[in-house]
Amino acid sequence: MPQESFVQVDEGTGKKLRTYQRTVGANVVESSHVLIDDPGLPTFVAIYGGISTATNNLHLAQLMAGAAKRLYIRRIRTMQRAGATTASAIVMQILRLTSAGTGGAAVTPRPFDPTDIVSASAMGAVVTPGAEGSEIGRITMQMMSAAPVSNTVWEQLPNSKALIVPAGTANGLAIKQTGGAIAAGTLDIVIEFSEADY
Repeated sequence: MPQESFVQVDEGTGKKLRTYQRTVGANVVESSHVLIDDPGLPTFVAIYGGISTATNNLHLAQLMAGAAKRLYIRRIRTMQRAGATTASAIVMQILRLTSAGTGGAAVTPRPFDPTDIVSASAMGAVVTPGAEGSEIGRITMQMMSAAPVSNTVWEQLPNSKALIVPAGTANGLAIKQTGGAIAAGTLDIVIEFSEADY
């Protein structure tokens, strides 16, 4: 049967751990004090507004890594802004990119902490898509023809590894519309991500 126990720690002469002393059975034990620190990675949001769904196979959103920083994708939100001519399901692939696309609308990622500086670059409604790599996720939602409009969220699961984009300006990801054009509809897409050297 499990019992409460303790591990004896040699404090040494340097830094000390904060504890709470109590008696368990006949033993004096030290319970550790643990303070969960706020995550320290610089975190940013890229907001792609009013992207038309009228062109099939369009890279609706593109996010490219900087030269020396890895991207840790935390959350991707897609929200319908304008009603489609006809209600229809939209399918969006999350794809790795091995080169950047061109010709779209530049998007400036914004920091959660104003002292952080972003390395990544972003673009919406990419005219000439970059080279596509493997599909690493998929988002499907119903595009409505009238209110209420729809939205969906992909996010990193707790205690799981983030979706990582390696460092290097040729590395990125795209949200690609597939399965057909949807006339008159528009989307807002929000990608939240962190950057790190490791």
